[in-house]
Amino acid sequence: MLAAAELDKKAAYQIERVLRVTHSLDYEYLRPVRDVRTRLRLLPPAERGPGQRLEASAFHFAPLPNASLPGRDAWGNHVLEVRHETVWQHLTLVVDLTVRTRAAYASDGQVLPPLVPDTGETNGESSFRAPTALTTPDAALEDAAMGTLAAQPPHADAANQAFALCRRVFREMRYAPGATTIHTRAAETWADKKGVCQDYAHVLITLCRAAGLAARYVSGFLPGEGAMHAWVEVFLPLSASWSALDPTHDRWANERYIAVAHGRDYADISPSSGTFLGAGAGSTLRHRSRVVIENTVQTPLLG
Repeated sequence: MLAAAELDKKAAYQIERVLRVTHSLDYEYLRPVRDVRTRLRLLPPAERGPGQRLEASAFHFAPLPNASLPGRDAWGNHVLEVRHETVWQHLTLVVDLTVRTRAAYASDGQVLPPLVPDTGETNGESSFRAPTALTTPDAALEDAAMGTLAAQPPHADAANQAFALCRRVFREMRYAPGATTIHTRAAETWADKKGVCQDYAHVLITLCRAAGLAARYVSGFLPGEGAMHAWVEVFLPLSASWSALDPTHDRWANERYIAVAHGRDYADISPSSGTFLGAGAGSTLRHRSRVVIENTVQTPLLG
């Protein structure tokens, strides 16, 4: 495990990848609906620190929208609001992304996580210290946070503290699709010790904040097929930057991760949400992600 002060110092080689993302959403309505407004947080920023750059993006809609309004939320994430006057049964939305990522590795093969500078321009690190409805600790979580830190060496830095908390979540939780919902709180998840990536992230965020570390929820993609992924970024004071941890996989994030949006918890940055009008017109949503690695280049950094 690397200390925060070492994250920039021991790079032996770099891996750069080009990843192609196709993410689709299909809303099915029980009957025709009107004034449909769909908000999407599926577009990464043009640049996200030194480790991620958006190369190309395109949205596809069926039926075509009557209006498409880009904007940003309180956390600086891209938000696209799509408006349809009427949808008869299906509304299909597809986003295609091409993203270039990179990460440096030490000579022992350990990743040196790309650091994302905290500019403080939009809700800086101080905004990610207070509990939210989904990340309020109970006595069990507070005890877990303090107990984990107590087992660390004296004067352990934020990176080592955060990684110890990440490892505890990974070791004690069990991945169990269907065991939770998007409304499940971290305290409930920790009591049952099971959930999905969203729950792992909420628990780690709660432990970090209880330990005095600023932590934020990140949504994004990993190579493969299925759903979007979630992980955590922790603020490292020594570098005034954020570094990403994935408690679902017990590791620092690397160049295989594509970050899309960040917030205090899932509720801040739901990838899709919206409203519509229509008496008794319920809806169901199916979504699917496919991420492929189109190119990989490894470059030595030490002479």
